[in-house]
Amino acid sequence: MRKDAMAGNRAIFDRAMEQCRDASAQGRWEDSLRAAVRALQEFPQDLEARTAAAVALFQTNRFDKALQAFRDLYETDRTNAFFLSYIAQCYQRQGDVAAAADAYRALADLHSAQGRSLQAAESLRELLSLQPELDDQRRRLAQLYEDIGALPEAADTHLELAQRLIAQGDLAAALQEVEWALRLVPNQRAARDLATRLREQLGTQPVASVAMRGTSGLRPSLPTGALRGSASQPEHLIAEAMACQQAGDEDRAVELYEQALQAGLERADVLYSLGLLYQSRGNLKAAVGVLTRAAGDPEYALSAHFALGQVYRDLGQLPQAAQEFELTISLVDLETIGKAEADDLIAMYESAATVYEQIGDLARASTLYGTLADFLASKRWGRDRAVEFKNRAKELADRNMFAKLRTIGTGVLQPQPAPAEPEPPVPDTDTGRWGKIRPITDFLRSGNIPDNDQAPAVEPVAIEQLPLLERMSAPTALATPEFPPPTPLDPTGLDEVTAGWLELSGTYLTQGLLDAALDACLEVIHHNVEYLPIHLRMGEIYERQGRPEEALAKYQLLIETYRVRGEAEKAIDVYFRFIELSPDTVNARSKLAELLKQTGRIDEAVEQLLQVANTYFRLGQTNKALEEFRRLLQWAPKHRDVHAQYGLALLKLERFEAALDEFRQALELGSPDDPVALARLNITLALMGEQPAVIWDSLATVLAELKKQPGEFAAVQAEYRAAFLIEDRALLHYMLAIIQQQHEQHNMALLELDQAQALLASEPDPMLPPALVYQATADSYIALGKAEEALEQLRRGQAVADQTSPNPTLRHPFAIPPSRAALVRRMAEAYAMSDDLVGAEQALVEAKRLLPYDRAIYTKLAEVYFRQGKLAEALAQLDEMATYYEERQQLDRAIEMLEYAVRLAPNHIGMGSRLARMQLRRGYLDQGLAGLVRVSELQKRAGQLKDAVASLQEVAQTYWMLSDHERAREMYDRIVQIAPNDIDARQWLALMHTLARRTKEAISEKKQIARIFAQQRDYDNAIAELHQIIGLDQQDLEAYYMLYDMLMRREEYGQASQLCRRMLKMPGIETERVEAMLSAANRMLEQRKSAPPQS
Repeated sequence: MRKDAMAGNRAIFDRAMEQCRDASAQGRWEDSLRAAVRALQEFPQDLEARTAAAVALFQTNRFDKALQAFRDLYETDRTNAFFLSYIAQCYQRQGDVAAAADAYRALADLHSAQGRSLQAAESLRELLSLQPELDDQRRRLAQLYEDIGALPEAADTHLELAQRLIAQGDLAAALQEVEWALRLVPNQRAARDLATRLREQLGTQPVASVAMRGTSGLRPSLPTGALRGSASQPEHLIAEAMACQQAGDEDRAVELYEQALQAGLERADVLYSLGLLYQSRGNLKAAVGVLTRAAGDPEYALSAHFALGQVYRDLGQLPQAAQEFELTISLVDLETIGKAEADDLIAMYESAATVYEQIGDLARASTLYGTLADFLASKRWGRDRAVEFKNRAKELADRNMFAKLRTIGTGVLQPQPAPAEPEPPVPDTDTGRWGKIRPITDFLRSGNIPDNDQAPAVEPVAIEQLPLLERMSAPTALATPEFPPPTPLDPTGLDEVTAGWLELSGTYLTQGLLDAALDACLEVIHHNVEYLPIHLRMGEIYERQGRPEEALAKYQLLIETYRVRGEAEKAIDVYFRFIELSPDTVNARSKLAELLKQTGRIDEAVEQLLQVANTYFRLGQTNKALEEFRRLLQWAPKHRDVHAQYGLALLKLERFEAALDEFRQALELGSPDDPVALARLNITLALMGEQPAVIWDSLATVLAELKKQPGEFAAVQAEYRAAFLIEDRALLHYMLAIIQQQHEQHNMALLELDQAQALLASEPDPMLPPALVYQATADSYIALGKAEEALEQLRRGQAVADQTSPNPTLRHPFAIPPSRAALVRRMAEAYAMSDDLVGAEQALVEAKRLLPYDRAIYTKLAEVYFRQGKLAEALAQLDEMATYYEERQQLDRAIEMLEYAVRLAPNHIGMGSRLARMQLRRGYLDQGLAGLVRVSELQKRAGQLKDAVASLQEVAQTYWMLSDHERAREMYDRIVQIAPNDIDARQWLALMHTLARRTKEAISEKKQIARIFAQQRDYDNAIAELHQIIGLDQQDLEAYYMLYDMLMRREEYGQASQLCRRMLKMPGIETERVEAMLSAANRMLEQRKSAPPQS
């Protein structure tokens, strides 16, 4: 055959691939698969079509076929990670853990070789989820995270490895992993706590954590052992450097500090001291490097940022200097400043303000002096100097205001004479004041050093080199709080001058010129004291200035005025500003709720009063809280949140019956399928400890709703954990573990189950048999692939399995205490998971004896037989179970068993045939008919042609009865291809063509039938078929010729002669040929007449 004859139809292929893509995009994977198969019929080797078909097979859960398809694709391109990823997923979905792990390992290697570290890390994560015991791969994952800069993830991976080492009893190695995690993320609380515990157990002294920024190239083969062994030498270097620094030998001190850093002791105190030495010696660029690294430590951040500001100022990089001084000021807790620290604080503010003056940002410099003046004025010992700085702030604000007025062209004020030259910058303070090893600016911090987890180090951000005006208007580099845009004020009724000042106040406020905006507001009040909205703007200015008390006073003034005037809506708007600034003000919220209620805004009033009640409860004033809840019930008796919050309060007070009533009303008023509301009911019932069946039913409802709404898992889990604070009961821990298991959170579930076991050991719970807890614990271990731990739990369960009598009212698996047979069945699963197939087989046979016809036992036993290569035994188990279900008319379960058997042995004709016929019997016509077609193909390959024809005939007859004549015709076409001489099939096919008015096809089939009859020398039937053809088409000359031939063979010469005369009258006939035929017929007829009769 020629090569071009193999090519398909490109138009059909393109159309099929387009349909495939559309179906895939819409998630219609069955349609996508059909379209991909249609495309492959045209071009079987097209890579895109093969890939699309493989993906569609995977998405339709045909994992065996998808795996084969992706294997074939991977063989064509072994550098394609996409194919290998699907191969791994197929193995994982099929439950072949070992093969999936090998595929994920190969995928990680491939990603690493191609430079895709992030994808390699994801592959390793999947590998570890399948085989958590691969510690070498976990270390590799940590190294990958370090290489891509994901230090928190790398630290977490080291901590996971440490936990595994602790479980193995290797505390020293675990400490090495924890210390390495601290080198990556020094401020991680969990790592610090774990390191402390491990050091206490090992009896060693804590080692200072080292903050390392580039670790991938520095990491030794053993993370910290070598470093710990040589830790004493860098410490000696530091001690000697400190002594040299105190003695004035700065050169030697610098040399020693640098040696300590090279030895790996990258501590903040070392970096800070070395930076100060670099600064004093004029090596400013080197000082920037080490001080920036020191600023990453929260303990040294304030001192390091101040020193960086000085260094940048000396380098002439004023924007960077301003930023560092701003960061320094933001770290100061003014509440802790006393008279002794005032000079340092003043130096700090003066340095920052001077830099802002030099870069032209007079508004910011004025604000700094104003803040400093306000602080000093609030202290008895600082009032004298407060006047000085207040004057400086006023002077700078005036200069800035006039400059801005000239730029915006308002014409309200006349230009002022040029101001005098600014005072020279304040001389730099002695760097020694800011410490050697320990910074003396610790007194500028709060008394209690914040926890590292809650106060992350401030990373310096370089200011982009922009033109001066753009830098002035771009404060994104400064750590300033965000505020909503200023509230627009209505100038209606104001004169021109007052309106001008009002507009200026808004302009200044938008530009961040707060002092100028405040002065403009005062001018508005000076010109029109009755214009109340200006006080709202003043409150907004005070908020931005960090003066919340004055802002609250302004808002309170506005609220009282509006209430006196009867303008409730305006008062409400200001109230919202008030409580946003002071959220814990109970009186304000109560008054706001009253106003909202009076204006008909009930929902908002309820929201405010709920916060009031919860605030009272949080402060321990439970009686007041309950009074507020009762008032809320009078206001909004049908409000769901009111009943829910009231129920929570009652629950915390251990008034369970009342809480249950409130939770029920909340559920009735809200959504009946709210998982959180259902969880609260379940928790309350469990705490009451009555009606076990109701408790388990409510838990089942929670599980069912969570399956529909998995996004609510975290909220439901939080409800159960909050209940532990009310009463730490084993039952609550067990129920939370069941919920976590449903969401595949098995590690978390094990923690809850361990706690439940500990509580049961000290105080047995009649509602929670220990066997239930052991069974659930084993289930989680099995899910995590820990077979030995699971077997241990199951053995414990067997020891107590007979201590509990069955409760017939319980009907949920998680509530029914397991029998010995059920535990044996799970033991078989654990054996199988550990590849002890012989042990699994023995356990399952024993479980089968104890629990005859248990579906899970039979299927698991079949799987174990299959993994041992005993296919016949595996199929026998499934066939026995299917027969059991069929005898009891449980056809769906019988079908399920047979489907499992067909998955184990796809080419088994007997199982496939039985499955298909049972599906037809159950009414699953599409699946049954498709199954019979597949069986016919298998029979055809096996040479069982007669059986294959019978199967297809059964399919065709079913389609015929369903009036699906087209599909019936397709089946008969297949029969004809298998058995070309099957006359019955061809007659059915001809009949269908005739009924469908496809005369040409019907005639073609009948001619073939006539030829078959002729070959069989059945001329009578052949003549009958030809007469039918002529009846369908009287102009079919071929039928006439064939009929003539049959008549001559039958020696019906007279009829043949008559047929020829009839043909001569037909148009378009070959006259000579027909005359010859007529002559031959007549001659034969004459010969018969003249021949003597035979005796």
